[in-house]
Amino acid sequence: MDGVFNKGFIKDLKASVYDEVMRDVPKTPRIYNGKDAAKYLGVSFATFKQYVDDGHIKPMMFYNNSRKLYDIKDLDKFIEMTKEGMI
Repeated sequence: MDGVFNKGFIKDLKASVYDEVMRDVPKTPRIYNGKDAAKYLGVSFATFKQYVDDGHIKPMMFYNNSRKLYDIKDLDKFIEMTKEGMI
């Protein structure tokens, strides 16, 4: 055996440290484009676009207002409002 620890031990230790560090990293992205936001809500892109056009979901504007992105927190609020019959 070379050194104090064998390679298997080091590999297991690295995996354990990685798992511990990554435990608190969100598995779901925070920001979505329109198509992914529609998928997240489980609706077609046309339906999603109608929700946006009706003002139910507000986009975040980037790049001189040419690209619209959507915060998952806003999408979750929309879901809750829908469940409560507010939309």
